Amino acid sequence: MLTHKIRIIIISIIMVCSFSQASFAEDLNDVATPALNKENLEKFVDQFATLKMATKHIPGIVVVITNGKETLVSKGYGSSNLKYRVKMDPGKTLLRVGSISKIITATMAIMQYSFDKFELTSDIRELVEPQILKRYPKDKKITYLSLLNHTAGFGDRFVGQAYSDPNDLKWLRDYLIKNMPEPVDEDLPGIIYSNFHITLLGYIIEKLSGESYYQASENQMFKPLGMSRSTFIPDKNGLTDVATGYNYIFGDFRSLPLYHWATYPASSLITSGEDMNKFLKVHLNRGKYLDKKSELQKLWDDIDYLDLFRRTNSLENMPAGVSHGFWERWENGQKILWHSGHMPGHRSGFYILPETNIGLFIYNNSEYRLYNEFISEFLDEFFPKYSALKIKINDSTVPVDLSIFSGNYRHTWYPRDSLGKICVLTGAQGWELKIADDQNSNVLLSGKDRLRHIGDNKFKSDNSDTVYAFIKNQDGEITGFYQDGVESYEKVNFLRSARFHQIILILLYAIFTITFIHLVSFYIRPDLRKKLKCRPPKARFAHFLATMLTGCHVFFFYGTVYLVSNGIYKLVQVVPISFKLLLSIPIISFVFLFFLGLCLTPVKFLILEHIEKLMEELKEDKFKKMTKKKAVKSKPNTKRRPSINKSNKSYYAYLIIVSIILYGFLNYWKILGFRF
Repeated sequence: MLTHKIRIIIISIIMVCSFSQASFAEDLNDVATPALNKENLEKFVDQFATLKMATKHIPGIVVVITNGKETLVSKGYGSSNLKYRVKMDPGKTLLRVGSISKIITATMAIMQYSFDKFELTSDIRELVEPQILKRYPKDKKITYLSLLNHTAGFGDRFVGQAYSDPNDLKWLRDYLIKNMPEPVDEDLPGIIYSNFHITLLGYIIEKLSGESYYQASENQMFKPLGMSRSTFIPDKNGLTDVATGYNYIFGDFRSLPLYHWATYPASSLITSGEDMNKFLKVHLNRGKYLDKKSELQKLWDDIDYLDLFRRTNSLENMPAGVSHGFWERWENGQKILWHSGHMPGHRSGFYILPETNIGLFIYNNSEYRLYNEFISEFLDEFFPKYSALKIKINDSTVPVDLSIFSGNYRHTWYPRDSLGKICVLTGAQGWELKIADDQNSNVLLSGKDRLRHIGDNKFKSDNSDTVYAFIKNQDGEITGFYQDGVESYEKVNFLRSARFHQIILILLYAIFTITFIHLVSFYIRPDLRKKLKCRPPKARFAHFLATMLTGCHVFFFYGTVYLVSNGIYKLVQVVPISFKLLLSIPIISFVFLFFLGLCLTPVKFLILEHIEKLMEELKEDKFKKMTKKKAVKSKPNTKRRPSINKSNKSYYAYLIIVSIILYGFLNYWKILGFRF
């Protein structure tokens, strides 16, 4: 293992090479850093928060802005709890910041690296039990760096991550052994965002420190930094100050329960606005914000901050990529290191502008992605004169065939082998976009955004500094693209797209709803009930089976819609007992489908034929007893009237076919059965 001094020299050389990528972004206008004073910032934040709470149905907001030396803004707006009318306070209110947890874990991992605990390019199998990685090829190297920048190829689950008691989460080993997801397809883009990358990194910190990750974060991060309101596993007595998350549905705020994720190093940080302020200041001051006497200061003195912020993964000549736990992008000519966070009912954003030494944190207790609008409006307000990246546009008169880039694309962060896949269907995760050829030379369309060809397989947005880099496989086919070298999308054909499946779902359940109403009407309307009684026993039995079959489908659909309306993440991550019972409905409906199929078969010796014959014999015996006459033997009727007429058979056969299509649909989205 290299000594620390040699490593820093190598890192510095890499940094020089990294910044030489200005061939892609030629230069920025040399404009003086704008003056950011407290008055202007506070006025901007006040107007922003007041407007968004009123128009976007947001109960409360916390905003923190600092330049590293002093706090420029630290304010709370609205309510942390609507029921008890508790005001949002950046110092007192505890906030659930979701994936901003990953920055804490990544920073702790860099500390371990700085003390020669491991090399970033070493294989993690040296510390991780084989049971945890049993689903992954043994010849595939998984490094610490690949965990930090999400390139190890782990998928995600969502299902079974939520616990009501935080004390069940302290040790990660057993959970990882039981729940590591299947590896993703190797043809997908290299960066596949997943909670399991950072959670496994947290487990390695456990192994290195000899204590749970929860304790390690307390001892190595929160206590030395004075982040007294921060923790991954809170004491139950302190949960009263946690902001309540809300989902705005049908004109009303619905509170969401407080759960704790098993992947807590990647998702479950509970903190305050003031603690995030301290964490921002440490990063902005390159670790010099701390008291020199503190134990953590000694750790930070040994961390090369160029290494911490250095880009570690990106396509060649992309202006943005992934650093150690941070995402990187350009906007209004500003380089931004950032990470967003999400828990059900909670959204947050963490931003560092390294060139102007500004740090920002924003939180809101609703499902609305407020952080996107906040950073864009902040930059438009205070950095409007900064030019966008000057990128060479392909001005060739030779038209480029853009049809190969057209198609449907899906964000790669979604579960593929568990019930959580339905998040794609609802649009909550694995969001999709359509890219089309504008039929003009060198231009693509993504919604209202025009993408101009800038060479090779890269395009730049007309509306921002966003760059799209498309990926080809060995056969020259487009398989996906990177957005700013961070967000990755996979190409899906229209038959796999969420939009197509949403249309199919609506059509299927429109058919079942109409059919169910029609079948039930035979039991309600007197005239139709009379007709039903005149039918043979087998026909009445088939009608009953068809009614129950469609009734199960309708109940399952509308029951699922109701549960989803309370929050899809709550549904798939917690899997409440109501949803488990609902998942049994398709299994029950399949039984009705099976017997309905038997009713339509022409084979005489099947059990339903015997049931019908037995019912006729019982009727005949009953008639004999009532008339007290001897039965006269008659010749068997070889020309027996069919028990179900042809039109009804066609009706039921059509219903069976549509049901089979539905089962295939449910199986594709992992809803058929219990995919936990």
